[in-house]
Amino acid sequence: TIESNKNTNKYILSQTHTYNEDTQEVLEPENIRGLKITYKDGTLEIKNTILNLSKIYNNYPYIESSNLWLNSFITEYKEQETRNILKENEEIILKIETKNDTKIRYKELYIDENTGKPTKLLLKDTNKKEVVYILYTEIELNY
Repeated sequence: TIESNKNTNKYILSQTHTYNEDTQEVLEPENIRGLKITYKDGTLEIKNTILNLSKIYNNYPYIESSNLWLNSFITEYKEQETRNILKENEEIILKIETKNDTKIRYKELYIDENTGKPTKLLLKDTNKKEVVYILYTEIELNY
C-alpha cells in the first residue's frame, strides 16, 4: 500500500532476490499485471510480459537502494550507526532513521519471533506518517 497526498494505491507483487538477481512482478492491479522488473549485474529491465515489450537500462545503480526491496532494508540496517531493536508481542522490530532520503525518513521491519520471517515493512516520512506498507503474505527464505 502506497499513500500519497492525493490517493492510496494497493499492489500485490511477487518479489525474488538471489545472490546476483532481483525480480519484481506485478500481480495486481489488473491494469499493470505482468509488469516485471529485473535487476542483474547493473542492468535494469522493465518488461510488460503481456505485450512482450521491454526497456533495458545498462549501468543502472539505483535499484540497489530501492525502498521496496527487503534486502535493501537489511543492507541499510547493517550500515546505520543508529538502529533499534524492539520486541512487541510475538514480533521483533528493527528500526532505522535514514538521513539521505527526503521522502522516506523512518523504516521499520517486523519479524515473526517464532518463524524468523519478515511479516511487514513500514516506511514513514519525516512526520512519521506511514507512506508505504508492505505486508509479506508468503515468504520463503533460503539460507
